[in-house]
Amino acid sequence: DLSGLDIGDRITLTSAEQAKLDAAAQLQADHGIADKVLGTDHLATRILAGDREDAILEYLTMVPYYFWGAYNITEMNSSTNVTRHPGVDDDKKSPARVFTANNTPSFVNSFDNLPMPTEDFVRNFGRRMHHMAYAVQDGHVVDEKNVDYVVRQLSEMGTAFLAHVVGECKDEPNLKQIFSKSSPYSMLITEYVERCHGYEGFFTRDNVAALTEAAGADERYEHGHVFD
Repeated sequence: DLSGLDIGDRITLTSAEQAKLDAAAQLQADHGIADKVLGTDHLATRILAGDREDAILEYLTMVPYYFWGAYNITEMNSSTNVTRHPGVDDDKKSPARVFTANNTPSFVNSFDNLPMPTEDFVRNFGRRMHHMAYAVQDGHVVDEKNVDYVVRQLSEMGTAFLAHVVGECKDEPNLKQIFSKSSPYSMLITEYVERCHGYEGFFTRDNVAALTEAAGADERYEHGHVFD
């Protein structure tokens, strides 16, 4: 009984709001993707280079997660840092939290002139969540991988994507993933990721580099700069 936990007011959907959710669920079923898009895989936040360690440590004091590891993407001047819950056998039960930051902060980057997609994002939009990733069921629809099928169906329904699906799923464990364009309502990107043949890693370095580059190219704005 959740009422005994005193965790806030109960939210009750109106019939009109419930009808919208039902219509969306039916649309997924009609396009054959309702059973292919699973739960939330991870949540990713963009922060400034100087805030990286403090942000991760602060988060780890608030939740029972641990620092799983990091991917250093030298060509994007960026690092992707992953925290995970040690007590679950599936990240969808308690999604991983990812913190991405530039390696070189913007105020000294004039010396090196390196790419800084993450720093640009934070300067334009502030420290905030960048994307939510959904796991896609491993498998095929005829001769098409599930993630490719899902992306094709979503594209036909009007969802715009930043680039093509990155990664390969052939005969060995690997993963394929893709970023949508950011939502005009929340600024959040939606990621779809399929781990193939029991792939146990969280990312691959090449995939992260390609996704970071695609997002950075789409997020370059000349206005804003809230931290300048």
